Amino acid sequence: MAKLKAHGYELARATKEGEGRIGETSMERTEYALMEDGYVLQKRTVRFVPTSTYDPPEGRLYTWGWKIKGKMKDRKTSTAEELRERFRKWLEPNGFTVLLETRDHGHPWKPRVATVAQ
Repeated sequence: MAKLKAHGYELARATKEGEGRIGETSMERTEYALMEDGYVLQKRTVRFVPTSTYDPPEGRLYTWGWKIKGKMKDRKTSTAEELRERFRKWLEPNGFTVLLETRDHGHPWKPRVATVAQ
């Protein structure tokens, strides 16, 4: 499992949330995070349908954690703006909402302010 802070600052994040599979999950969400070292991390989250009296009425939320999906950085794209643009062009056509980082670089795991890409 990968850690967000192990790969530097988060440059952008993309999220796609959809309906779950009938009888198994009520919600499925996939997130991608673009890190400053060029790595793309993926996290999948689901909400399971309650199956017993011990489950909460809205269902159990479960995530598989961050996994390394790949690396976008190469000799041609070395700046943060170019990496963000390639990230956006890769995920927006697939229905993802891309959030671009707007704050200056501070502490890597403090809350970030993001705007929806235009």
